[in-house]
Amino acid sequence: MLQGKAIALKGKIIKILDDKRVIVNLGYNEGVKKDMKFIIYDEGEEIIDPESDISLGKREIVKHKIKAIHIQEKFSIMVSDVWVRSMIDKLVGTGITTQKKFSLKEDANKNKEVNLYVKVGDFVRQDVS
Repeated sequence: MLQGKAIALKGKIIKILDDKRVIVNLGYNEGVKKDMKFIIYDEGEEIIDPESDISLGKREIVKHKIKAIHIQEKFSIMVSDVWVRSMIDKLVGTGITTQKKFSLKEDANKNKEVNLYVKVGDFVRQDVS
């Protein structure tokens, strides 16, 4: 056992407020702080160590990154934390803040093998990177 190893907070999306904000079932009771970063993910295939034949866990398929902006006792409102620079800014390198956020919009398309759209019930984990 590693001493002093922090365990990442884990929860779920319990409500989608709009295309940038979600409510997560983690609050200050669990240690959430303002601007704390999280990822929204789905579980992929199980990863097996080929030498030991032991499961190393399921692969995380990252859907989105969010951060806490309003924390209450048992839940938090989190906002999209993914920014993309405009193509012109990338090419010119102006440094002007012409950025926009990705949308957290839901999608009813369930036919994809991996659905990257955020939905109620999606897993959320503190971003420890």
